[in-house]
Amino acid sequence: MPELPENARNLAGYEAYGVDENGLYVHFGFKFADGGAAVIHCDHLMLGQTVLYLQAVAKEAQQRRLIAQPGTEDLEAQGRPYNPVVTVDFDVDVTGQSIAMLCATQDGVQNELQMPFDLVEKMYAGFAGPLNEARRRQRAHGQQH
Repeated sequence: MPELPENARNLAGYEAYGVDENGLYVHFGFKFADGGAAVIHCDHLMLGQTVLYLQAVAKEAQQRRLIAQPGTEDLEAQGRPYNPVVTVDFDVDVTGQSIAMLCATQDGVQNELQMPFDLVEKMYAGFAGPLNEARRRQRAHGQQH
């Protein structure tokens, strides 16, 4: 653990957030282990910069974890530790020719996958079968218990 600044506090949760009608200003907050809390307000530009800052911290922490694990010189053979995607968002480019899938993993690292429109259409058409099969397996799994 790095040496902490004297004013460092242990994060324990989050306060409710809010966004103004125009999406220009936000507020959000953090709860601390000592019982205190802090609510922060800023404009959308500072919010974006804050998100990028936190993503950079998460990315560096991820890289250090991978380096610290034995055998990481052969990551393809080793595989990555369990780190599922927990959020997904989609963004269409201005011409409608591609769609970006933005996702964040459990450790907070953001990833982006840019796909041409025709590939997204094929994926969308192909989802019905796997979704139905997943539902069937969930029902079957639930009946076993």
